[in-house]
Amino acid sequence: MNENFIIREEHVSTLRNAFEQIGTTIMELRHVAKNMIPVTLHTNGISDAIKTHCESIKTSSKIAVNYSFSGANNRLDLGFELTVFRMAKELIGNSIKHSFATSINVRLTLSKEILHLSVSDNGLGFDVTQLSQSEGRGIANIRLRTAALNGKFKIKSDICSGTSVSVEFSNPLNITSRD
Repeated sequence: MNENFIIREEHVSTLRNAFEQIGTTIMELRHVAKNMIPVTLHTNGISDAIKTHCESIKTSSKIAVNYSFSGANNRLDLGFELTVFRMAKELIGNSIKHSFATSINVRLTLSKEILHLSVSDNGLGFDVTQLSQSEGRGIANIRLRTAALNGKFKIKSDICSGTSVSVEFSNPLNITSRD
């Protein structure tokens, strides 16, 4: 606006202040949205929350999102469930945004011994050796959270053959997270 409009000097500080307030509001909204816990996660647990998210994508896009669950639907520490849910959302979102996939498969396995989440797509794939150079904050964040909770992170991708990412945690009933 400063370049395209003539603004009187006495209004410049008001305009700058308005831009600062807008920027602060956007940051606060992002913070609030990040800390919100989906109702389904809070009431029904991780499996139902991921299933509901997958179903909402299926109804709002042309991408087939298939969800499967196996194991016991044990309730875990809410912070840990939220962390895994956010990982699932990020991985699904990456497939939607970057892979040009027509199909995404999400699988959750949960028992007393293990929690295993995998997200795979039939998209373009990429060279994983180049990932660290172009790695976005989402994948880096998943790697860090997985390591912080003593989990395992794996990514496999082949050009023209899609991508598969998995996270795995041992003894999920004993994991607590302050997410």
